[in-house]
Amino acid sequence: MEPAGGDGWAELQDNGSLEGEICLVNGDDIPFIARRSDISSTAC
Repeated sequence: MEPAGGDGWAELQDNGSLEGEICLVNGDDIPFIARRSDISSTAC
């Protein structure tokens, strides 16, 4: 895997989700939406 660089932004929405975009140099712009999982995670 080659190293990559770029920038991005994210904004917290009223519904608690996080929406943003990752922008790679000489590459793609990747939009995303992150939401909390309903499943609880615990350490093994």
